Formats: sequence, structure tokens, C-alpha cells
Amino acid sequence: MSIILAISGGSIQSTHSLNLKAIDLTHKKNPSVLFVPTATHDEEGYVSYMKKYYEDLGCSFDSLLVSSQKLNYDAIQKKFESADLIYFGGGDTEYMIQTWKQAGVDKAILKVLPQNKVFTGISAGAAFWFHSDFADTDSFKNPNNWDYRFVECLGLFPFTFNPHYNESGREKFDTRIREQSYSGIAMDNDTALIIEGGHATVIKSNENAHVYFIDAWKNFYKREITSLEWW
Repeated sequence: MSIILAISGGSIQSTHSLNLKAIDLTHKKNPSVLFVPTATHDEEGYVSYMKKYYEDLGCSFDSLLVSSQKLNYDAIQKKFESADLIYFGGGDTEYMIQTWKQAGVDKAILKVLPQNKVFTGISAGAAFWFHSDFADTDSFKNPNNWDYRFVECLGLFPFTFNPHYNESGREKFDTRIREQSYSGIAMDNDTALIIEGGHATVIKSNENAHVYFIDAWKNFYKREITSLEWW
């Protein structure tokens, strides 16, 4: 079964140790990395930066560009099959999910999930595994007039996800989560969850960062966590 290392947020520098952990989890000296930047509409600068970053770490690198290229499902599936480590970039969650469903990326992810892959990613690239993301998706459409809202994701894990919890405005999650019936995970930048089956372990690249669980079954009580089990 694959391992998921879901990173809340931060810079590539501040999350460097988390990225190294993802590489280590492949148990390969020079793993092959597939970068999926759909949430930024396949931004060229992002792809170039990540290519250099991973090649400098001794990895081979490929990218899956479904926003800017027309790829059939078989070509998408082949890229996932060939990768040891798949990194999903951050950005617009809603656009990413919509684009994936049109191209079949969501199906390709689920097909290779039983294999021994390592999936990682940041912000939107971590949120899509959950029931929903407390997302800033409308800021990409109307940067002068927007608010956070829940964006439906792939739903493999039965929680709503709030990345960048230490950033201004994200505290709205504590009350807005009551709009729906799911428990929530709120994560400061520079934190990640290592998820194997129904168990998640918190890791950090900044020891002053925190991860919280807001329990819908206990009147949305919030507590700090270091691990979580649900199956």
C-alpha cells in the first residue's frame, strides 16, 4: 500500500526536511519523481524550480501537465506507474479537482494507490485526499472580494482539511466547520501528516508549529494532536 505525506504549507526551503522524508520513504537511492502542478495551471516557473530542486537531490524528474497539454488516460496512467514519488503542487484546489476529473487524473491516482508509491504534496496538493478543503480558491478568481469556502475533494479520508492554519483568516475554520458534519484537521505551515491506511502521524520541520483535530462527534472540540486513527 502507498504512503501519503501531506504537507500543509510553507516554502520549499522551510519544508525541505519534510521533502527529504518523502524521498526516504521510497527506500530508493535515486527515486523517480513525478511533479503534478495542475493547481497552478502548469506554471512553467514552478515546474522548472521543482525540476532543479529534485535533480539536485539526485532524483530523476518528470512532470504531468494536464492543464497545458492534451494527454489521454493511458499516457497519464503510464506517468504514475513509472514514478516512485509523486508530488502534487499547491494552488487552486477547485480548479485542480475539476481538471483532474475531466482528464482522468483522479482515476489514475486511485489505480496506483494500492502499489508501493509515495505520494506527497503541499496545500491543495495535500488537501485533495480529504472530504473537503477549507480553500482560498475564490481568491484566484476575484482577488479583491473573496472568502474561504469548503471545496469538495476526492474524499479518501473522512475529514475536512485546513492548511496554513497559522495564517491570518484561517482561524475562521474553527466556527465555519460547523456548516458541515465532518471533523476537521487544521495544520500550521511546516507540518505534515504521514498517512498509512487509517493512521496518520504528525511530523514537523518547525517544532513551534501545531496540528489540531476538531471533532464533530464532540461538539467540534479542538485538540492538538501528534497522531490520529480513524479505521
